[in-house]
Amino acid sequence: MIALALVLIAQTLPPELAVKSRPGYDPALPPELRTVMEKAVAAELDKTRGPGNAIEALRLERNKYERAPLLQLAIDLRIAATVLRQQFLANPKVSEEERYAQALSTYSRLDLTDPGLDTWFDQAVTHGSAEAKAAFGDKRKRQLPLAVEARGSGLDKKDLSGRFRVALKSAGLTMVAPTDKQPGYLARLAALEVRDEGGQATVRVTLEVEATKGKFKKTSFRTTTAPDAKAAVSAAAEWLVRIGGRDMVFDWFDQNGIKGAVLTGPESVHDHDHEHGGEGGAELTFPGGGKR
Repeated sequence: MIALALVLIAQTLPPELAVKSRPGYDPALPPELRTVMEKAVAAELDKTRGPGNAIEALRLERNKYERAPLLQLAIDLRIAATVLRQQFLANPKVSEEERYAQALSTYSRLDLTDPGLDTWFDQAVTHGSAEAKAAFGDKRKRQLPLAVEARGSGLDKKDLSGRFRVALKSAGLTMVAPTDKQPGYLARLAALEVRDEGGQATVRVTLEVEATKGKFKKTSFRTTTAPDAKAAVSAAAEWLVRIGGRDMVFDWFDQNGIKGAVLTGPESVHDHDHEHGGEGGAELTFPGGGKR
């Protein structure tokens, strides 16, 4: 999605922010950038500062990471999303409902826990269809029915359910148990561990999410290497909750009247896996020398 976004706004971004062809990107928000993103979102939503102030703050932050191109790319993606929101909201050729659904769509290929998602969800409901208002107008109804299953070494159902609950809360949703009247989704996580010759653990965790009634179904996986299996499984599971969970949430939006909230276009290879190294692939070092 953001790969497409960067192409769409190539003429509006300053030259130093132009992103050349890369084999993929990681949509997850790096922990180093969470605080600055929270501040940028606050500036964007502030009527006295606005998107221009937010973009300038992100550009200044980007300059701090000349030796960390992956962090720069993560900032570029969020700048692109901010610029796109401006363009979508200013488009007089579509309805107000569509404009706000499109603004929300800028989060549909980022991280479920990206700051601002809950606010733009709220805006899409406020300016949305009668169906969306009926489903989400009362914030107490902003619930997503989800059941979690876990299989494999190091995966704990209670822990995974807690991770989903926290991630969904950041998007403005409460996780509840599915019922016959509100069937929702089923998330299955499975882990396979393979120890390499160096004694480190390489773990592949797979997440399959499907609607219990409906067509939505998506499988993602994450391969992680760390000094021990527990750390590798934890990191992989967290990434899958935030990225695989994001796709589930945007399907839920669509099923409940927020149409057009998924920005289509080229997908990141890292929506499917994250074991590639080099340009476009993040290799985050764990304590003890492992990489994620």
